[in-house]
Amino acid sequence: MTFIKKYRKEILAVILIAINIIIFNAFIRNGGYDLTGKYVPYNSEQYIEGSITAFFIIVPLICIFIGSIFALIPYKDLSYKVKHRNISLYIIFGVNCIMLLRCLIIITLRNV
Repeated sequence: MTFIKKYRKEILAVILIAINIIIFNAFIRNGGYDLTGKYVPYNSEQYIEGSITAFFIIVPLICIFIGSIFALIPYKDLSYKVKHRNISLYIIFGVNCIMLLRCLIIITLRNV
C-alpha cells in the first residue's frame, strides 16, 4: 500500500486547510484583536501567523477532542483508535467546509 493511499484522508484534510488559509488571507482583509485586546492590522506578520495557527493547530485540536468524545459510541465492533481517526477527520472536513463556505459567502456578498 502506497503512502498516498494509506493516508488519503489526512492528505485531503491538509489540502482543505491550506485552501482555507489561502482564501481567508487573500480575500478577507480585516484586522482583528489578539488575546491582550490589542488591534492587529491585516498586513502584519502576526495576523498571518495567527490565521495559520488557528487553521492548522487550534481548529484540528478542537475537532480531535470532539472526535474522541464521539468515538466512545459503540459502532460495528471497531476499535477506539479506528473510530477516533475516522470521526476526527470527518469533523475536521466538516468544520473546514463550513469555514470555506463562510469565506466564499463573505466574498460574494462583498462583491454584490
